[in-house]
Parts: sequence; structure tokens; C-alpha cells
Amino acid sequence: MLTSVNPLERVAVGRLLEFLSDRMPWHRSLWGIGIVLAMDELFEACEALRQGHLSEASIKRIASSLQRRVGVHPAFSESEKVFLREQVRQVPRADGAAHFGIRELSSRASKDYLLRWSRTIASGSGRFTVEHFARSVAAHLLDAGFAEQYLNDFIRARLGAESPITLAQLCEELAGEMAASPRRPFQVLLAFTSIPELRNGVPANWLRGPEVPAWLQAHDFDTADVRAPVAMVLDVMARDVVGAAKAARDTVDRYAARALIATGKTLNRFPLLWVAGSPTPAPMR
Repeated sequence: MLTSVNPLERVAVGRLLEFLSDRMPWHRSLWGIGIVLAMDELFEACEALRQGHLSEASIKRIASSLQRRVGVHPAFSESEKVFLREQVRQVPRADGAAHFGIRELSSRASKDYLLRWSRTIASGSGRFTVEHFARSVAAHLLDAGFAEQYLNDFIRARLGAESPITLAQLCEELAGEMAASPRRPFQVLLAFTSIPELRNGVPANWLRGPEVPAWLQAHDFDTADVRAPVAMVLDVMARDVVGAAKAARDTVDRYAARALIATGKTLNRFPLLWVAGSPTPAPMR
């Protein structure tokens, strides 16, 4: 339960959950990137300028947009705002002092961005708006590689806990989750209800027959209703099990498209997939 006498904080959490929902209509959804990723993009754009892929005018537009965003951002100190303004006074050049100054500010902000928001909210200064908070925090978390549904479930679980929590404390919990869940490898099993008719046959590294339920049992999944003659195990990188499932879906969709073009036959995928470490299977669709 969110505990606060400030109704602004309750609305801010509600808007944050909207941005992390897959049911939000496009005109109410999140389109922009976070401020840290925006700084990283400016850093990379300077390198693209040196290679001739971007013009100075493009760099000026990117830098001007970033400066405006940082200038009104309550999570940045006045000295940091002045520092960025100095770096983009002239077009930053790759490997120059301003170029590395932008990277240094980006690295500094990325380390404690959510904690900065926590301190801003806890100060009671009222220096933030609902929309700015929700967009900034949601974009930062999604830029970091978390899956929307995982974050939505994480926040709702904290709000539903017996011990009350403030919005500032919620930011601290999200910061802790970022630190505890780096991008890491996951194994995902994708099964097929029939043996695919592939041009070169079923790959040798796929699981066959009893190997499929054996893998599921080894990872503590129920095998009662699983009837699959073959399955593939993918290695994907993600921050959470929901993101791992999404990455596996994207990969198998590409495989299915290639198989359809090559053979004219569709891959009959099992309606579930299994992420090692998850307590339950995830839907294939």
C-alpha cells in the first residue's frame, strides 16, 4: 500500500503503472527514451559526426534537446546542469574534452538515477510533476532492459505488501532491483507439437523425445500435459524471466519466418514456453 498524504504521489504511481502496461492505447503510451540513454546517444552521435554519418546541425539539435531536458530535470543538480551546458556550448568533437564530459555525466547519473528521484520526492519540495516522474522512471527502467510486465508486477507486489511504502521508498526498491538483476543469460525451451519439415532436417542440438520432459523436470516444471516430439533450447540475455520469454519469442518468430520461406511449411509451436528459473511456463503468444 502506498502511504502518503500527498495525492500527487498516488497519481504518479498510477501513471507509472500505465506506462508499464501492455493495454495502454498508443496515444497514452510511452514513446520517448530516458535521459541517461539520451546522453549516451549524444556521445555516440559525436563519433558518427567524425565518421561523416551525421552533420553538425544534427549534433546541435540533439545537444539542444538534451540540454532542455536536463535543464528542467529535478534529479540533476544545478552544477550538473551548468556542466552539461558548458559541454554543448560548441559542437562536441569525438575524443575531445566535451565528448568525454558528456559520457562522465551519463555514467554518474546512471549509477543513482532512481535514488536521485527518491531524494527529490522525499525532500517534499514538490519539484516534479506526475507526467515527468512517470515518463522518466518508466523510460529509464525500460532502457535498462526490463520487461514492462515484470516491472508492473514488481510495483504492484510492493504496493500490495502488508507494510506500507512511500513513493520515495518505491524508487529505492526499483533501484535495488536494478542492481540485483543485471542482464544475464537465461535458457528457454521452445517445443513443437510436430517435427518441423526443415530443409536440412532437425538440428542435432535440438532435444528429441524423452529429452524434452527430462529438461523440464530438471528445471522443476510440470510435464503432465506436455506432448512434444522435439524442442529447442535457446540462450538469451535479459534482466528478468519475462524479458527472457519475449527474447525467445522474437527469435523463434524469425526462425518460423525463415522456415516458411524455405519450405512453405509453418512451425507448429507448442502454446507454452519455459524459462529456466521461472516458477511457471509462459504463453508462446
